[in-house]
Amino acid sequence: MANQQHLNVLRQGVATWNRWREETFEQWQRGVQLEDPAETLIDLSGADLSGANLRGALLYDVDLSGANLHGADLRQVNCHSTNFCEADLSAANLSQAYLPGINLFGAKLNGANLSEADLNWTILKKVDFRGVDLTGAKLIGTDLRYADLSQANLSGADLSFSYISRANLSGACLTGCRVHAISCYDTQLEKTIQSDLILSLPWEVTITVDTLGLAQFIFLLLNNPGLRDMIDGITSKAVLIIGYFAAERKMVVEVLCGVLRNRNYVPITINVDKPADQDTMNMFSILAALPNF
Repeated sequence: MANQQHLNVLRQGVATWNRWREETFEQWQRGVQLEDPAETLIDLSGADLSGANLRGALLYDVDLSGANLHGADLRQVNCHSTNFCEADLSAANLSQAYLPGINLFGAKLNGANLSEADLNWTILKKVDFRGVDLTGAKLIGTDLRYADLSQANLSGADLSFSYISRANLSGACLTGCRVHAISCYDTQLEKTIQSDLILSLPWEVTITVDTLGLAQFIFLLLNNPGLRDMIDGITSKAVLIIGYFAAERKMVVEVLCGVLRNRNYVPITINVDKPADQDTMNMFSILAALPNF
C-alpha cells in the first residue's frame, strides 16, 4: 500500500511534490539524517491516481506497482520530465494514460494495463512488458530495443517508426498492428501471432502483410529506389564466384572479374580461405539463390 505521507504531498500538486522531492534528495546527498528514512523510498503502490494531472512530476525511482493511473496526464514539462526510469509499475492500470515522450528505461511494467495508452516517442528500452495489455496503444516512434514483450497483447497498437530490434516478442499478439517504417532486426518472434499487419499510413491505400520482416522489407523496397536497383542488379546481373584463391590464382580471378564487368555483370567473389562452418554454408545457400549464375 502507498505511503500516506507521500500520497498527501502528491495531492498538494506537482509543484509541491517536486519541491519536496528535490529538497529530500539534496538532504540525502549532504548526508543529513532524515526523520523518516522511508522518505528516500517513494511508495505510491496501489494508489488511486486515476485522471490525475501529474504533468512534469518527478517520479523517478518510485514504486507505483498496482497503482491506478487510468487517464492520468504524465507529459513532460520543460527540463523536468516525468521520468519513470527503472520505476516499478507492475500491475498498474495505465489504460488511456497520456505518457508521450517520457523515459521508462528499464521500468517494470509486467502485468500492467496500457490499453489505448499514449506512449508516442517514449524511451521503452529494456522495459519489462511481460503479459502487458497494450491493445490499441499508441507506440509511434518508441525505442523498444531489448524490451521484453513476451506474451504481451499488442492487437491494434500503432508501432509506426518504432525500434524493436533485439526485443523479445515471443508469444505476443500483433494482430492488426500498424507497423509503418519499423526497425525489427534480431527480434525474437517465437510463437508470435503476426497477422494483418498494416504497412501503410492511415491516409494511404491499405497494405497488409503477415510478418514484421516482410513489412520492413517492403517498406524499404517502396521507399528506396536505390534498393530496387540493387535487387535488380543482384538477380539479373550478379555472378557468384566461390573458391579457394591462393596467391597464384588471384590474378586469374581478377581477370575474370574484369571481363564480367566489361559485359555489364556484377561479380561477387568469396575466397574460402578458412574451414567452412555451418554459418558459412548457410551464407553460401543464401547468396547462391540470388545471382544470375
